[in-house]
Amino acid sequence: MKKTIKTAIAMLLALVMACGSMTAFAATPADIEWNFWSDETVTYSYAGELVVDADTVNVSATEENGNVYCIFEAEEDGYYKVKSTYYSTDWMGIPEKFENGIYLNSKTGYHTGEYLREIYYYLEAGEYVLGFDFFEKGPEEVSIEFLGDIVDVVYGEGTFNNLFLDHNVYDYYNEDIDAQYWISASVNLKFENGEDLWIDYTDLLVYTDEELKAGENEVEIGFYGFDYREKMTITILDITEVITKVELSGIEKYTSLVEHYTGEYYYENDLVGTLTVTYADGTTETVENFGGYGYLEKYDVYADVYYDYNDNWDYCFVLEIAGERFIVEECTIRDATNSENIGMYNSLNVGRINRTFSWMNSYFRNIFYSDSISEAFGNLGYFFTESASDWLYTFAYIMTNTANIFSYMF
Repeated sequence: MKKTIKTAIAMLLALVMACGSMTAFAATPADIEWNFWSDETVTYSYAGELVVDADTVNVSATEENGNVYCIFEAEEDGYYKVKSTYYSTDWMGIPEKFENGIYLNSKTGYHTGEYLREIYYYLEAGEYVLGFDFFEKGPEEVSIEFLGDIVDVVYGEGTFNNLFLDHNVYDYYNEDIDAQYWISASVNLKFENGEDLWIDYTDLLVYTDEELKAGENEVEIGFYGFDYREKMTITILDITEVITKVELSGIEKYTSLVEHYTGEYYYENDLVGTLTVTYADGTTETVENFGGYGYLEKYDVYADVYYDYNDNWDYCFVLEIAGERFIVEECTIRDATNSENIGMYNSLNVGRINRTFSWMNSYFRNIFYSDSISEAFGNLGYFFTESASDWLYTFAYIMTNTANIFSYMF
């Protein structure tokens, strides 16, 4: 009887332990399937749970899988900063959505940091998956911080001054974002928890139902990676109404060109002139020693020159300010003399030889910066093979250049 009771108790304990094991196993998150804009899914294995505003957690790849995920709970709507050390992973991100048992794409966020990765996300309250692609086991030091809402935005000084279409306000082409224009700027975002995020250079997204035109425009301003918009009135200027006259002394130096045996055009003289701009308010601004590119301080714009063909296929000199042509002059082109062609021939050959020597110097220097004997021998072999290849190309270049000048002159 006692033996029967002991046997029954043992079986009962075994059953309880088995049930407990099954319960624990069932509670452990399983592998998930993640699809990144393709027909094939990637399997991610569970690597633990993260807690917002808690201590940093070490996350590693599993023995079987370098693609792993963690779960975390966002208790409030708002911005979250996800940080990792970037030592052992190629990528980190949150799925964009979950459909038919598969996680899809990756959620848009703002990325910063080089050796310490930081991604800012706007998240609604709920449970999220955070995936990692490890190239070695790890670990990565990972933390998540709740920032709250954006409470203030400070733009760089002069961001919305002197705006000209196609100069510092551009059409925006991205089928995934409904912004119509963009403006380059620096921005300081202030969050509810007191954190400041300084962005030295970003594209401000301009949302509008109508095309921007000269004058005041009611728009909304946003930032890529942030669920934020701010209503604003911006003023677009018309450069042709701001500037009434543009003069360039010594313009003949720009329009007098020489065609060499290479078929390319070159200036006949040194480019030294004076650019004078007259504004609608009667003031003038001068750029001395204008060599083809100059800054105009009054409206924070640049003047630059280039060459183009007119409707009659005449080669022309063009001076442009803020995307608008103010001077268009037809060029006079003469053939180079034999001495000028020979000078150009020598200059091109010497330039090619100097570049080859420069590359040889770079290859040779790598030998002495090697971290091991084997790497040094590898760099030595690279020096000989690449140098030989470069000299063969240089020899071929000089032979072709020689054939071209002989064909032209004789």
